[in-house]
Amino acid sequence: MPTSKAIKEVLNFLQSMEKLIAALKEIDASHFQSFVKKKDTKFQDFDSVIKDFLRFLHGIVNVLGIDDTLLKPAPGRCGIIVFTSDASFMGKLNNAICDQAVKLMAKKRDVEFIILGKKGLGRLRYTDAHITSFQGIVENRRYEQASKVREYVYKQRLDGKLGDLYMVYARCLSFGKQDAEVIQLLPATALFQGSPKLEFGKWQEICLESDVDKIVDYLVDNWIGRNIYEAAYESKLAEYAARTMQLEGSLDYLRNEVRKCALSYNKARQGETDTAMREVFAALLGSGM
Repeated sequence: MPTSKAIKEVLNFLQSMEKLIAALKEIDASHFQSFVKKKDTKFQDFDSVIKDFLRFLHGIVNVLGIDDTLLKPAPGRCGIIVFTSDASFMGKLNNAICDQAVKLMAKKRDVEFIILGKKGLGRLRYTDAHITSFQGIVENRRYEQASKVREYVYKQRLDGKLGDLYMVYARCLSFGKQDAEVIQLLPATALFQGSPKLEFGKWQEICLESDVDKIVDYLVDNWIGRNIYEAAYESKLAEYAARTMQLEGSLDYLRNEVRKCALSYNKARQGETDTAMREVFAALLGSGM
């Protein structure tokens, strides 16, 4: 049986770890609360305006008989943007995101993973997909990073290398629940869901000063950029929530271990005291006192 001194050293270590984990948990919980307040609600107005305008343009496209590539599958690889976190305690959520990406890949013939984060790269690099990697999301560089991904996707689309486009990221459903979310960006059918297609009478004359295809490409490019930026925000929010919950579980485990270790320490001390007292009494009896 270990001595009380040895058990005390383990107890001190566990208590130090308990304080450290509790501090980390409070930091992540604080980050979560402050990050919630940073949510930009202006995007809701942006969505409404861009949907109405694209519905209008879509009606013009139908009247003029222009080939509508916005709602039809396009040639080229299927691009899947995958958001993973490089932070610790994120293995479970990262695995869920990568699993969703692999399931989506199984439904397509030619796929390119556009991965944010080293953990996702390590998990998906052994698949048959083409891989393009970016740095994992950093809180104060979200816009810059989202812009880089958007620019890459836009260039690949212009070059005809990317067709359909999807996004897989961590969505924070609540403080205690996070899940992998899959969104289809192209074809952009989500822009027209729940909205009737605008129709124009054939007698109406339509005067266009700009190329409709270029207008649509510009707006859809901005809409894709907005979704990537939002996914970066949601991924970071889910990261803080998931880490807090994981640390809470670790803290509960450590507290239980500290209680058990404290009991073992008290039991060992009591046993050593009893042994010492027996030895003293035995010595006294042996001396004839």
